[in-house]
Amino acid sequence: MIRIWKICLSMIVGMLCSNIASSQTADTVILGQTEVNYSITPTSNSTYQWFIIGGEIKTASTGTSVVVDWFANEPINRVGVLETSAHGCKGDTVWHDSENGRVIFPYIFGKRLVCEGAFVSLYASASDSVYKDIYYKWSTGETSQNISLNVFKKTDLYCVVYYNGDAVDTAFITINVLAVPKPEFSWTPLFPKRGDEVTFNFKNSNNFDYNWIVNGVIDSLSGSIFKTTFDSVGVNKVGLYMKNELGCDNTKTYSFNIEGDYPFHIPDVFSPNGDGKNDELFIEIPEGLKSFELRVFNRWGQIIYKSDLLEDVTWDGKFGGQVVADGAYVYQIVAYSTQNRYLYQNGTISIVK
Repeated sequence: MIRIWKICLSMIVGMLCSNIASSQTADTVILGQTEVNYSITPTSNSTYQWFIIGGEIKTASTGTSVVVDWFANEPINRVGVLETSAHGCKGDTVWHDSENGRVIFPYIFGKRLVCEGAFVSLYASASDSVYKDIYYKWSTGETSQNISLNVFKKTDLYCVVYYNGDAVDTAFITINVLAVPKPEFSWTPLFPKRGDEVTFNFKNSNNFDYNWIVNGVIDSLSGSIFKTTFDSVGVNKVGLYMKNELGCDNTKTYSFNIEGDYPFHIPDVFSPNGDGKNDELFIEIPEGLKSFELRVFNRWGQIIYKSDLLEDVTWDGKFGGQVVADGAYVYQIVAYSTQNRYLYQNGTISIVK
């Protein structure tokens, strides 16, 4: 009976005094490294005591974790932790040895504050990286010493340094990203025509630097309310450039299709007689068209001249290689503007030789 009781007590004590497992948040530690964190997975109601040989504990030595500075030239370097259970039972001290070896402290060089979408170059280095047996591996999977990437949001990266095939330490970097300005503006009238004065407006609530850009030309005196007149037929572009205090910039551009003056200007008469005076029919094709077609008919409805090119018309009065007879000829023009406006014009042209 007594023997059975002793066996049960030994089993209970064994359960209460089980060994603990420690962990280390750094990689393999090299002597001389500072601020190395060690921690254990705690057991409820247990207490802990840390021991250091060859280094110095920088925090309290009785918690579940400690921060250690290691001495560079010590023959023995160890960290240990002893657990005491809630019942006062002490377990075995768990020891972790630090390596004797070369001091290698990696560091990542590169911008830590960038604009959204910026192209970032990073460079990893260790204190004795001149040795050929040191290499690197990034959290992106790349194994070169330099990496480049586009960054659109806050990004955490790390690079592991290897020496003689073993992981030595890890360098970390956080790249913070600044949003670029979002220039938005309005204008009146909404559908401007040639010669209209257009008023552009935006609210500069963030006090950004800004400029208006009209057809590629920066307006140096523009304010938050900006006025311009579209005198050029065709596509006109107005943009707003904005830059914040840290240099992040952006441009928003809108295009306006400005129609020309219509109807078409057609001469009433011309004389294709070769005397050098008014020998040809000339029609100027205005800007702002996406299609154009001119047809000239004789009295029987036959087409004697046709042009569908978006360029100025020149007709020498000939049909089939011969100058047509004197008389009146009907013309017809069908065109569409860049804003899909249908344009139609007809009339007569007189030929007098």
